[in-house]
Amino acid sequence: MSVFGNQNIGASWLNISGSYDVLGGKATLAEAGIITSITAYFGQDSGSGSYSFALYTVTGGGDGALVGYTAPAAIISAYDWRTQNLVTPYVAVAGDFYLEIWTNGTAVYTKYDASGVFSIMSVPGTFPTWPNPLLGSEFTGLVSIYATYTTAGPALPLPQMLLPAHSHWRFHPSPSRLTWLAEPMFRR
Repeated sequence: MSVFGNQNIGASWLNISGSYDVLGGKATLAEAGIITSITAYFGQDSGSGSYSFALYTVTGGGDGALVGYTAPAAIISAYDWRTQNLVTPYVAVAGDFYLEIWTNGTAVYTKYDASGVFSIMSVPGTFPTWPNPLLGSEFTGLVSIYATYTTAGPALPLPQMLLPAHSHWRFHPSPSRLTWLAEPMFRR
């Protein structure tokens, strides 16, 4: 398992409840992989509520297309790292992503540093139905949030069929390249 995003607990506090309904960090996946979970550092001073994470591809300037999300979970008041698995792992190519957190709780805070890029969006919707697309704004800051992924394995081998050495059949890729065709080979 590998990670991308910010694994450090930032020096400053940021309110992720109230007017900042959806907040996250911009992170670069350096290689193709299967993104399986999102982790963020946050907690709640008082009250109750739930949270959920989402994964967006970056389309520019705070905007993104939804490609994955987690099921809602109860907020635990203690400040700590929290991890949720994506409902459906996302097969990704290298590129930029927004890792987002959304909460319906009050007095919920995360940590961030003054460098990097984070995104904020007030959501016109009902928690936990993630908006698509994400229409947000980018600000300077590095939120304590990251994603876990596995790298793609080796390419699958082409199908093979064992034939006797004196076989009169040959196999070649079909025009669609999704299957193999078998045709008789006649001797002249």
